[in-house]
Amino acid sequence: MTKLPKFFTEKETTRSRSGKQEKSLAQEFGMRTTANSGATFGENDLKGKKWEIEAKTTKASQFTLKIKDWAKMEEKLGKNKNGCMIIQFEDHDLQLAVIDLNHIKNLIE
Repeated sequence: MTKLPKFFTEKETTRSRSGKQEKSLAQEFGMRTTANSGATFGENDLKGKKWEIEAKTTKASQFTLKIKDWAKMEEKLGKNKNGCMIIQFEDHDLQLAVIDLNHIKNLIE
């Protein structure tokens, strides 16, 4: 028997799940979402006064963070803004924030 492609069996698309994550984070942190963020190249997913967030979501038990993805997020940062990547592991009810060690000073002070 032939195995069906994921788009036939999955109930919700990655884009839909990502949108829910972004909306939830925007409400939680009082930030604004970037319209169509996954399809545009100029802005990170969420923007606030001091921080910008690139949101990632996965159903897997692991996520590979590449230097080029981190660099791309930092290139998009507005002036005097800190960057953060939030990774949601959907099937494990876990969200992790990844920030540059240099930005921790802004959180501690």
